[in-house]
Amino acid sequence: MKFKDIFTSDWKVNWPKLEQMHEFQRLKAAKQSSIWHKEGAALVHTKMVAEQMEKLLAHRHFEVGCERWIMLMAAAVCHDLGKGTNTKWDKDKNDWSAKNHGQASAWITRTMFYDEDFNLREKVCFICRWHMTLHHIFDKPERTTRGLLKLYYGPVHLDDMILMKEADSLGSINDIETLEQVRSTTEKIIAEATKLNLMGTNYPYAGFKNSWHKMEFFAHPEKYNTPEDVADADSGWKSEFTVTVMVGIPGSGKDYYIEHSSLKNQPVLCRDNIRQEIGLQGEKPQGNKQQEEEVTKIFNERMFSYLKNKQSFVVNNTNTNIRWRAELVRQLLPYHPNINFVYCESPDLHFNKERRKGMMPDTVIDRFWKEMEFPSPTECSEIFYEVERPEFL
Repeated sequence: MKFKDIFTSDWKVNWPKLEQMHEFQRLKAAKQSSIWHKEGAALVHTKMVAEQMEKLLAHRHFEVGCERWIMLMAAAVCHDLGKGTNTKWDKDKNDWSAKNHGQASAWITRTMFYDEDFNLREKVCFICRWHMTLHHIFDKPERTTRGLLKLYYGPVHLDDMILMKEADSLGSINDIETLEQVRSTTEKIIAEATKLNLMGTNYPYAGFKNSWHKMEFFAHPEKYNTPEDVADADSGWKSEFTVTVMVGIPGSGKDYYIEHSSLKNQPVLCRDNIRQEIGLQGEKPQGNKQQEEEVTKIFNERMFSYLKNKQSFVVNNTNTNIRWRAELVRQLLPYHPNINFVYCESPDLHFNKERRKGMMPDTVIDRFWKEMEFPSPTECSEIFYEVERPEFL
């Protein structure tokens, strides 16, 4: 399915068609906060947001049907799909809540529109994933800069994230935010972003002296509020070696990529390979707790040996969880390598299952896909995308 398919021939959102889809049907029943969303169910809100986005784009003279128009309209339509799965009653708040619905919305959108141009699809998914950030950007002033920078390093201009926030606010009915307050918040966000030179541009941001500086800042949210807080960031620093981190669900082509690229001449650290070394049977074996601890010990011994010798190497695990990647990056950073991510994706999820047939149940691959947290440029030096679609970024 493509994003164009959600519109009629005259570029109006085709709600009758969408409401036949399971993902949107769930929004009809998804209750919302009685404080922030007096308009009713999540589908009512979604329609109001799409209407507001269309007005904002017309006011700014966007060409109807151009890629950026499609991106923002699709984001407005899909941004709250996660409410259909994540809405629950919050006893503490005595109200309905949809925790982490942005992350769920991105996954649902990525799955529904898997066949879409990769570049466009991931821009829409990014907006869905992080659309709540600007709603809370001033909740903790010490975190405002970090939040703006995280959005800035995404594939979407910060200007467009602000448009999404404004449409989202205007598309709800509540007794808290007046129209004047919504406009005032938008102006305040623009003012803060302008101070950081983030409006209308994409990275690199001059506040970071080098890629290590950027990675160190984002890897330690507990330590740094602004880039200037990172003391050890020599502007003349240049890494002597590279750690390549493969990212992708099982069957996505990570092994193939390594074998058919310059990485084939580098040492490869892979937990599956180490499991086989210690006697676990099967192409994709899994050990007990003691055996997995032994795998981790061997993995770390080899990794730190490469790091100390400043030798380039490849980490070939799924690395689909952002917490796993963050912990790995924190271990790598003291040695000052370049850290490149390579995200691999097959042209169809069916291919992943065929490639792992007899090795791994389909349900495991489905779980990996559902729980995958898409890699961000804030996590590494650079991301490369190995997909059978146009290059991303």
